[in-house]
Amino acid sequence: MGRARARPSLGAMSRFPTLAAVDLGSNSFRLQVARVVDDQIYPLDSLREPVRLAAGLQPDKRLDEASQQRALEALQRFGERLRGLSPEAVRAVGTNTLRVAKNAHEFLTRAEAALGFPIEVVAGKEEARLIYLGVSHSLPVNGSKRMVMDIGGGSTEFIIGAGYRPQKLESLYMGCVTYSLRYFPGGRLSKSNFKQAETAARLELQTIRREFSSGHWKEAVGSSGTAGSIGDILEANGWSAGGITADALGRLIPRRLIEVVVVVPATAGAQHGADRASQRRRLVAERIEPGDVLIREVAAAGHLERPDAVARPFPDLDVDERLAALGVDLDRVSHDLGVDESS
Repeated sequence: MGRARARPSLGAMSRFPTLAAVDLGSNSFRLQVARVVDDQIYPLDSLREPVRLAAGLQPDKRLDEASQQRALEALQRFGERLRGLSPEAVRAVGTNTLRVAKNAHEFLTRAEAALGFPIEVVAGKEEARLIYLGVSHSLPVNGSKRMVMDIGGGSTEFIIGAGYRPQKLESLYMGCVTYSLRYFPGGRLSKSNFKQAETAARLELQTIRREFSSGHWKEAVGSSGTAGSIGDILEANGWSAGGITADALGRLIPRRLIEVVVVVPATAGAQHGADRASQRRRLVAERIEPGDVLIREVAAAGHLERPDAVARPFPDLDVDERLAALGVDLDRVSHDLGVDESS
């Protein structure tokens, strides 16, 4: 685990008007830099590196050297951007992959040297809290309860809350990278693979089905890039006017995924020089297929107890791709300024 860190004092904001947050996710690493004026936070710039750290987790639960090198190179670039900031003005957090990797301690020593700042590994529920905090500050405040779902590379977080205050927090060990490696290895797509992934997700979701069913919230929000990619596909194909619904998901069936992804703007595969077909297949296997499975099962689990489950469409899953890292900054601001997050 990362080193424990004390929170800055209440006067820290006056000394450090510029804050930064680093999110070492299982799929991507993110850097968010923000300026604080009075009690408001204003994002300045951000960086994102598709490290896919979870892809380097071997059967013995150790990170391989290749994934560590990708991570260290990304952190070095982040460190250059953060140069000159006080350690008290920067918070870096590691998530699921660093929670489960047996050699996380050795990696963190190298990672902190590359970044130039301490890194703490947060528990799953703390990660969920930070995600909710970031999302809630980027959406209009209303009195309705929201269910926020964040599909990461190694885990998926679920939060129900109202206003700025989370009320229920869960983190499940299922993510787009781990599912792509386990059920769609080498980009292999088949009905059998899809069914296996579907069954695994359904079993995992059993643990939270009752507490997170649709009777406990009015609005659902997908805060990850995975949700964003699926939302883009649904809209580009004319299946959704905005957001993700069960009806739209029903049109995104496995045998047509390769066909529909072609209408999506250029994706990460292009930077590796892949041809268009390979690029589409890679995107499908690494993000769309696992994400589709997880979102479908969440939609189904949310209505298992309703008599009108078949007829009633899943409430819109709005897509908000604000960085979860922003929640880390907001967390620091709220504690330093004594901001009341209950409103």
